[in-house]
Amino acid sequence: MPRLFGSCLGTAVLFSLLLLPPAPAQTPAPATATLHEIRTEGLKTFTEAQVTALSQLEKGSQVGKPDLQAAADRLLETGMFAKVNYTFQTRGDGLTVTFQLEEAPRVPVYFDNLPWFSDGELSDAIRKKIPYFDGTLPEAGAVVDQLGDALKELLASRQLNVTVEHELLANPLAEGNVQQFHVQGASFYIASVEFGDPSLSSSHVVQQQLADVEGKPFSRMTIDLFLSEQLRPFYLQQGFLRVKLGPPEVRLTGNPTRNCPSKFPFSSR
Repeated sequence: MPRLFGSCLGTAVLFSLLLLPPAPAQTPAPATATLHEIRTEGLKTFTEAQVTALSQLEKGSQVGKPDLQAAADRLLETGMFAKVNYTFQTRGDGLTVTFQLEEAPRVPVYFDNLPWFSDGELSDAIRKKIPYFDGTLPEAGAVVDQLGDALKELLASRQLNVTVEHELLANPLAEGNVQQFHVQGASFYIASVEFGDPSLSSSHVVQQQLADVEGKPFSRMTIDLFLSEQLRPFYLQQGFLRVKLGPPEVRLTGNPTRNCPSKFPFSSR
């Protein structure tokens, strides 16, 4: 009889254990620390302050690994960096993060048909939105769209109802590509061309070649090709070995959305 009682008691205890609900899992709070310092490695043209601004990290804030990863992702998404890695160290309650960066190749920015503004005016407006703009951009990335937004705001401030577009094109004057920005929705043409050098105005050959640009839709690319392919050979044939063709000066006349006389300053040696 005692053996039977012991067997039943053991079964009852085992059964009661199986009916106990499992203890709820405890999720540990994410580890954070005060961001003490932001360092960089591999920079060529950027500064640490510019990288800090692009990362959107703030010294003195509480950060964890997800925050550091999000900052690295933001740097990569700009398009300005081909590679972004980071390491971090904690000492006491402070954290130091170091970004290992490889800057992405950049190409010149080319403003094709915005005759209302000089290149200087365009660059000044862009730097209000992109302080580190130096006349170049990567071939892709968020910063390319940000530059387009800056141009849209500038055009809207002049009540110019046009659409800004951009595309990567082969450089018409050199090797590599250019990031070209142009507008759609405005019709303007090259009404006339004047030269700063009287010898060009008196050249019958040059005057005949003006048909390649006069009456055509205004385009810096069209003008630059004309300068390179038509006017540069004129100087080379005169024995000038070094020719500098100044950028065109655009003057709007009549309806400011339709006629763009251009004047070309030149120097040659």
